[in-house]
Amino acid sequence: MNLPASKFPITWVGTPMSHQVEGVHQALENNEFAFLWEPGAGKTYGTVHVAKTRFRMGQIDLVIVLCPNSIRQVWPSEFAKWAPDIQVEVKLPKPKDKLVRPKGDVLEVIVVAIESLSQGGTYNKLMAYIKDRRAMVIDDESSRIKNPSSIRTKNATNIAWSAWYRMILTGTPVLQGPHDLFAQFRFLNPEIIGFKKWAAFKARYCLIGGFENRQIVGHVNIDELVARIKPYAQMIRLEDCVDIPHKIYRKIPVPLSDEQRSYIRQLKDEGTLVLENLGTELYVEMALERMTRIQQIVGGSIPFWDEEIGKYGSRPLEGKIPKLEAMLDYIEDGANDHKYLIWARFTPERDRICEALSKIYGEQAVVRFDGEVKDENLRKEAVRRLQTDPTCRFFVGNQAVAGIGLTLTAAKTALNYSNTFSAEDRIQMENRNHRTGQDEHCIYVDFEAMVKEDRMITRALALKQDLAEYVKSSMQRGQSADMDDDE
Repeated sequence: MNLPASKFPITWVGTPMSHQVEGVHQALENNEFAFLWEPGAGKTYGTVHVAKTRFRMGQIDLVIVLCPNSIRQVWPSEFAKWAPDIQVEVKLPKPKDKLVRPKGDVLEVIVVAIESLSQGGTYNKLMAYIKDRRAMVIDDESSRIKNPSSIRTKNATNIAWSAWYRMILTGTPVLQGPHDLFAQFRFLNPEIIGFKKWAAFKARYCLIGGFENRQIVGHVNIDELVARIKPYAQMIRLEDCVDIPHKIYRKIPVPLSDEQRSYIRQLKDEGTLVLENLGTELYVEMALERMTRIQQIVGGSIPFWDEEIGKYGSRPLEGKIPKLEAMLDYIEDGANDHKYLIWARFTPERDRICEALSKIYGEQAVVRFDGEVKDENLRKEAVRRLQTDPTCRFFVGNQAVAGIGLTLTAAKTALNYSNTFSAEDRIQMENRNHRTGQDEHCIYVDFEAMVKEDRMITRALALKQDLAEYVKSSMQRGQSADMDDDE
């Protein structure tokens, strides 16, 4: 493409898309800017070009990237790929590491897990280190700071306000509603939205009602809010900027075993799960907790409360697991060269899936990316093997760890063994393979147990609602949150 003349010394690496050219220029025109680009639209590419151009202009010498821990390893490779024309030193410090300023004309990039800002150590270290520096702070996946009252959000915002320049990056800025914008744009600059206090913002843009008149039940003055943020944000949908195939959805109903029926009936009728062979009982009071425990049962595990260690444990169900058998049958019916992303919420499920696939197809065919894989090099190797190694056919991960920041376009099919309750997790997960570089239609298969609680989860996520919000809205409409009777 013919790039437009620019007053900025931008040195493009690769061929940028038109929205990336426009976005980088807009970001450089402002001290604060938001790339509200759907996953796959190239947020990181654009952000690296903003950072290296500001460095070349003498505006910054330090970049602090705040992001989920699971995608910290993405940033060093992105700077290496898109900023080879400047000197860059990317650091992924551990909590006890001392930060030392590099010598010479070097852009220092520090990538910090946003989760670590919930404690004081990392926050205090960054606040001291950013002092007297020409810094830019980037919040990657800024929907993680949408709660204005959390310690994480407050600490991230204080760090941002200590910097000269600020950016937020997210493809899911308003999952729950326009009120999600408050904390994210306050991070950039409270003058953008016109309010520094949450109560004042809520009074202007939110309708309050519901239980004890404390819930947000609607929004007002939205045109005004959009007009305020528009000069400081670029919103891009993937379908508008990339010629990419469609998504195809399938649901495969899975019957319950007799053992699963027995445990679920006991849990629903009595609110208690008695495990006589373990000498323990599991008490369930809240509806969402009940759904979690039923989800574990249909996935193949019997949950229980372990008094000795003070947390939940689980033991495997006896015999074959219907969900696992259904998934293995689906894979067997596919072509021998197909690659699959397999998503499962609970660790015992992923253990069981990896074991079953390794037994059938060989250990070399399976890679894993979740909290059980601590080594970042092993995580990188899992992604590399899926993308480039024809002997690797199965990428097994969980949505919280592997569902963001990764490019997994070698697999066109995603098998959802179990979902989280978060719509954001679902959106992010689907865009691991449905993104730039994918040349086939992407297929998303949900293995849905024939019990109303499992069906509610997939229905809520299909509507892109968090499960808790879906249940609450169903109740407010006077409808039962339950659907049909169990099969």
